[in-house]
Amino acid sequence: MVTGQKRDTQYVEALLTKRIEFVKKLKCDLSANNCATAQTVAAYSDLVEEILTDIAVQTHRSIRTGTVSKESLPNTCSVEATSSDQKPRPLPPGKAGKGVLVDVFGQVLTQQPRDEVTCVHCGRRIAASRFAPHLEKCLGKGRNASRRRTSNT
Repeated sequence: MVTGQKRDTQYVEALLTKRIEFVKKLKCDLSANNCATAQTVAAYSDLVEEILTDIAVQTHRSIRTGTVSKESLPNTCSVEATSSDQKPRPLPPGKAGKGVLVDVFGQVLTQQPRDEVTCVHCGRRIAASRFAPHLEKCLGKGRNASRRRTSNT
């Protein structure tokens, strides 16, 4: 029996020595950037990172839109909202009333007062954000004015 145990010990020792040599070679290969092993590990690392980022973004969006509740997540995830992070719950699709604007995440858009200006040429009230394009058309200046003149003649 002693010889059998000695053979097993020698076999395990030889096996561990080969594995240590393999790990040393792998470590050396990974430190060389031009090695196929290092490039393969880098490619797989990038793929894993991209997949994990995609899962995190999808989970975050599902929680924000209300399609997944925080309680249905595994216990390993700790999703706690702070007081500054509290936002109104989104309306379920199709539950918004007539004339209520809802964004792509289901959040109700509030009508904010627009800054309006009066055009000096035609007297119309225009939203401030659209005043420059309106003025170009109204005064006949800008890139669209030449197209307009040629189409009218």
